[in-house]
Amino acid sequence: MGNKKDTFVIVTVDTCDIEGGNIKVIFSDNRGDMPGLGSQFRSKVSPGKRIYWIGKVMEPGEGCEVKDMEKFYDESSVEVKQIEIKNGEESKVLKKNYYYDVNNNGVVFGKIKKSVEAGTFDEYNITILVNGTIWITIDPQLYMK
Repeated sequence: MGNKKDTFVIVTVDTCDIEGGNIKVIFSDNRGDMPGLGSQFRSKVSPGKRIYWIGKVMEPGEGCEVKDMEKFYDESSVEVKQIEIKNGEESKVLKKNYYYDVNNNGVVFGKIKKSVEAGTFDEYNITILVNGTIWITIDPQLYMK
């Protein structure tokens, strides 16, 4: 099982037109899963490993146009604040049902159970804070490889 590794989920937010109410959030990871929006995204995990959720601002040129670059870099931020299994169910994949940003650095990490059957998945909510003022909750999935 040399393919076991930690999973890094990158939560990329387009903050360019956030005042207009257009908030685009794209999920991607280091496991080769297709990037996706919210509930359309599933990320692979390996038994006994860790998973990290990291927020990222969509860079100019990745799809957003920025008129004031200095303001963009001064004010744009994406922080992952908490992960919670949906509907209060017990997690089938994660060791705990709830993880939060313990170090207040915008990154949340969790631990994967050691013995989980391949194909098992969790639906969860991820809460992010954008630009220090806008809270968003999204519902992607984790599945055991």
